[in-house]
Amino acid sequence: MMSDERVIAILEKIQVEMSEFKTEMSEFKTEMSEFRQETTTRLDRIETDISEIKDDIEEIKECAEEVRSTTNVLAGWADEVRHTVKVPLFKTS
Repeated sequence: MMSDERVIAILEKIQVEMSEFKTEMSEFKTEMSEFRQETTTRLDRIETDISEIKDDIEEIKECAEEVRSTTNVLAGWADEVRHTVKVPLFKTS
């Protein structure tokens, strides 16, 4: 059997190790919290950028539709008046 002093020494050693482990876990928890905050901030910025890009794309699509529609109208008009209007071609020297 172990003596009381030896048991107390072992328990004290376990208590010190547990205290060190608790400190390390607390530090790890702090680091993980900081990492999570940094990651969240980065993701928020990325989501904002993506939202702006989506808005820009939507605007480009709308402009492209307007250009397409206008081009079709002009092409139709040109087809209707091509026989009635003669555009002089300038001679180049």
